Amino acid sequence: MIDEIIDKADVLHLAMADGNVPYVVPLSFGYDGCNIYFHCAKEGLKLDFIRRILMSVFEFVGYVEYKKNNNIL
Repeated sequence: MIDEIIDKADVLHLAMADGNVPYVVPLSFGYDGCNIYFHCAKEGLKLDFIRRILMSVFEFVGYVEYKKNNNIL
């Protein structure tokens, strides 16, 4: 069941918090049937949070459609 959900997902949102500071980031990801992989630089805010925080949550988002809006100022 979870494999079907992951297979239909386009984006993974990784959410963490350090005290009162929330941090949520959308990520492209890979899944090999056992492990979830996401693209990451060797340093940055995301890794700082991961190193400090013992718990993170994530959600998968499927059926994403990107639209271009030329009316944005």
